[in-house]
Amino acid sequence: MGLKIKVRKYSAKEILCYLFLIFSFIPFLFPNPIVKTNIQPYAALIGTVILLFHFGTLFKTVQSRNLALILGSTFAVALVVTFALGASIEALRGAYNYYALFIIPCATVIVMDILDDFPEVLFKTMIILWFAVATIQFFVFRGFATELISSVRWSYRYRGVVGLASEPSFLGITCFYFLHFIRRFKTGKFLFSVLTLAMGVLYAQSTTGILFIVGFFAVFLLDEINTRRGLVVWIAAVAAVALFIYYVNTRPETNRLYQLYNAFFNGGVDSVLSDGSASIRYNAIGRALGNAARNWFIPSGFGARIGSAYGGMLVELGIFALPAILLISYGFSLTFNKMRSRVVYYIVITILLLNNTQIGNPLLLMVIGINFYYRLKAVKAKQYQAQEVAAESAEIYQSA
Repeated sequence: MGLKIKVRKYSAKEILCYLFLIFSFIPFLFPNPIVKTNIQPYAALIGTVILLFHFGTLFKTVQSRNLALILGSTFAVALVVTFALGASIEALRGAYNYYALFIIPCATVIVMDILDDFPEVLFKTMIILWFAVATIQFFVFRGFATELISSVRWSYRYRGVVGLASEPSFLGITCFYFLHFIRRFKTGKFLFSVLTLAMGVLYAQSTTGILFIVGFFAVFLLDEINTRRGLVVWIAAVAAVALFIYYVNTRPETNRLYQLYNAFFNGGVDSVLSDGSASIRYNAIGRALGNAARNWFIPSGFGARIGSAYGGMLVELGIFALPAILLISYGFSLTFNKMRSRVVYYIVITILLLNNTQIGNPLLLMVIGINFYYRLKAVKAKQYQAQEVAAESAEIYQSA
């Protein structure tokens, strides 16, 4: 008897969904020949196709409808500002971020609804791919695979590696996004958390990346208090800190982690902020918020390079960016289960996203979309339970 191997057939709709997720996971790869930019548009373009065919899905619930209306309105404002203040290549690039901000979270909700399950195997595969590339760069050759990355900035020593991102800080922030996906895994959470931390801290060696990761784990530990695995999580956290301190103290002084660690323990936060890269990012936040306030939060348009995500939105769109900012922070807060953790994380993520990160990054936007999908799923489950209770009560009443 011959061995029969069952091969699952995927529909065109499912293939499109998986392509969307894959390109969302590798937003820096395969530079397009038209516009030079860090983030590539492939995920947004595929998401547009998905949205065109399944836009009605977003209006099945109040939550997903509000998601589409708020982000769609923000994109509409961005278009008005673009053409009202003079369209240019730089302006169109700026407006693209708001296009992606509208398309990708909405498309993610639709994709999750079509697949009807969290694609855990795909997400694990993509994280392993990032880890494999970063490991080769760290131990073998730092320029490995960088020819595939748009606007890449890497160095032979001192700084961290880039992985599949365009610079070490973006690798660190990418790992921060990965931690949100890992929260949804059914198996292998610990292993993939370790791999992600290795990438985000040891490989990237970025002040900004470490700041994001520490912010996540501070709220994660708060969320795990009084749970069965809470003690194990806290022990693992203490062990991780101990290993980190040991690692940086056994590295040569040319190691960037050692420099940051030494600066913090000798001079505190001020000393860290005086570091060249860190101070540039810190000062950029102040300039962005100051410029927005001096302009009375009236849209200033696009063109100027602003080293702050939320600060940039407030400069570019003024007060009209506020609904989207509130929604983004709310979307991230849904990562955690307990209300207190969500409130704290809402504040933490709002502070973190004042830093220099791309608001049009598909990884960031996928976090929002996935969290909204699970929120909608929870709402639907409650509605179903309420209907079941109502039906049982009606039966009892009729039988009586």
